[in-house]
Amino acid sequence: YRGSDQFVHTMLMADPGLRHYITLATTPGYGPFGSAFNAAAAAGCNRVVRMLLAHNATPHNLAPMQRNALFLAARNGRANVVKLLLHSGLIDPNVPDSHGISPLLAAIQEGHEKVVRLLLQISEVKLNDTGRTGNIPTPLVAAASQGKARIVRMLLKRPDIDINRSAYGTSPIFAAAGNGHADIVSLLQCRCDISLFTPDQSRYLLN
Repeated sequence: YRGSDQFVHTMLMADPGLRHYITLATTPGYGPFGSAFNAAAAAGCNRVVRMLLAHNATPHNLAPMQRNALFLAARNGRANVVKLLLHSGLIDPNVPDSHGISPLLAAIQEGHEKVVRLLLQISEVKLNDTGRTGNIPTPLVAAASQGKARIVRMLLKRPDIDINRSAYGTSPIFAAAGNGHADIVSLLQCRCDISLFTPDQSRYLLN
């Protein structure tokens, strides 16, 4: 977690058994990370992550709350590690944690714009998912409700965005209006596909 790549290299070279322990197994003693790989990803230790991948480390081990290495890196704003993991092709970028939060949504909630930009470059990253029960905010609802205008602009550039997709009965434009984010309301109103009605058609935005 402290990023001592020289120490990690020495350990990997010293003992094949230890190498297996570090790179493959979900190992005890890593607290909130579940494995050495996850700890390096969460800390943004790009060189350590690269080194562990070179030694066939698995990025699929889960930390508590079913959080994988990509989720931990995205949530902590570790853009270099996120880029490395995405380019490796070893991790599904849409795998949520136990609360239904995806890496993209976690990055948006924490305001990590560089990470959001990297994830949005991956066409497979889902933008309109609301979880199994429909109670997870879409990335656009989350960004709009929190007043993150730059992230809203990034999301609107994706052709597959559903700007009216609601979560817990609230669409993005109503989420922005309800939290006083007039700039985001203006951004969304410029779209020809915007609906100014609530999902159940019971309210009109301008009323």
